[in-house]
Amino acid sequence: MKAWDSQGCEDCRRRWLSDGTLPRFLAGDRSGYRLFQCELCGAYWEDAIRHAHEISEEEARKVYPQAFG
Repeated sequence: MKAWDSQGCEDCRRRWLSDGTLPRFLAGDRSGYRLFQCELCGAYWEDAIRHAHEISEEEARKVYPQAFG
């Protein structure tokens, strides 16, 4: 996993740490994991119940195919 400072862009990292204005929601699954995408840099983020981290587009497509309809 990448270091926090190298995930996404400054704006999307700030969103995860600040007031709860998260990147754009794309999909969720039954276990509570959710997929988001930054509107500025395009990074995909997986929110794993209080722990968000960037994932690749390939992984996002594999785990959340419903987000790519």
